[in-house]
Order: sequence, then structure tokens, then C-alpha cells
Amino acid sequence: MSNPARELHSLYSEWREALTAGNQALVNVLRPHTLEGAARLEAGMRLLLRIDGVLRQFEDDGRNVALYRRQFPGWSMGVLSTEVGWGNNLGSDNLVSAAVMDQLEGFANFLDGKVFEVEAADLDNLRDVLGRARKLLLEDDSLDPNLRYYLHRLLQEMQHAIDDEAFGASYDFSEGAQRLWVAFQAAEAKSAKKGSKWSALVHDITVGVLTTAVIEGAKFYIAIAASPPSA
Repeated sequence: MSNPARELHSLYSEWREALTAGNQALVNVLRPHTLEGAARLEAGMRLLLRIDGVLRQFEDDGRNVALYRRQFPGWSMGVLSTEVGWGNNLGSDNLVSAAVMDQLEGFANFLDGKVFEVEAADLDNLRDVLGRARKLLLEDDSLDPNLRYYLHRLLQEMQHAIDDEAFGASYDFSEGAQRLWVAFQAAEAKSAKKGSKWSALVHDITVGVLTTAVIEGAKFYIAIAASPPSA
């Protein structure tokens, strides 16, 4: 669910298969004017943005990903379709070439073990944590309104990612879980009534969902939780 290159490869494979089945116009395959088609295109763009974010993080960490940076513009062609147009009859290689598919597969293999991946058991634990947090948020009227709003929006965002297959495939659960972990800690510190229950959620998301590496990365979000955005 969380390897964006593998998800994009899967999406392009689906589109290539549809084009191989019959030489037809891209607009008839992707159906961008339907809700489902628009959602698939949005998912493709989100995956490209996630890949760009992963590359930027590697660059910030001093890793050499120049090869993938050079390849990245070609990976976007399937979603953008600027070279082939929407109304022309195409074959699968006209949309995304076999060489580009191999590049994406190679990058997906490179990312294995380097990006946070959510397993089925992790999702079950996350669903439980989200449900308990929503209930606790309704009960705890001692929290600062800005923090309540921030938690509400974050819980909605993560629930939507779990429930929506297209959105979930392109959602960065690592970043979302990090922000949730920090937000729970902020609620624990600031709650006048339910601090122990927020503390339990901090523990449960740590044990059931996050890894040590992800928790270390959560330090980046301390400032966000300390000063949540206003409406």
C-alpha cells in the first residue's frame, strides 16, 4: 500500500492492459470525465507527488538518487499524456513504454524496506486507534479548540485513506502516522480531563502501528502539534 513506485507501476499496468486489448483512444480508457476515471487520474498524480517527496527526502539525507531524478519526468507521461494526446488511438507502449515500466519496477525494488508499509494487521490496529480517538475527542472538552480541530482533520484524513482504495494507495501513511503520534502526545499533555486515555493511544499506536524509525521521524512534526493550524 505504501510503495508509491509499485502502486504507480500497477496503475500503468492496468492502463496498458486496457490499451493492448484494443487499439483505442486514451479518453475512452481513462474516462477522465467520470467520477471513477477522475479518481484514478488523481491517484496517479498523488503517487507522482509522493515519489517526488521520497526523492527529495533522500536528497536531503545525502543519498545519491540522481538516476531516478533523471528518470522521473518520463514516469509522469502516463498521467499527463502530453505527448500522445487524449483522442488518438494508441497501443500500450504509446502511453508508457516498456522501458519506463522497467524503470518504475527498478525504483519500486529500490524503495522496498525504505518506505513505511502498512500491513493488514497494521490497518486493523490503526482502525481501532482512529475509532477510539474520535470517541475520545468527542468526550474531551478540555482540549484547546485549535488542537481539537487539528486532531479532527487528521483523523478524518487517515480514515478516508483507509476507506478509499484509490486515495489510500497514494497516501503517505508514514507521514500521517507520525503526525498522529505527535498530536496524541500534545493532547496527552494539554488535556485537563483525559490525559491518561490520550497516553494509552500514544502507546497503542506505537506498539500496533509505528516502527522505531517512523517514530524518530515524527520529531519533525513536534512544531505542528505544538502550534496547530487554525480554521
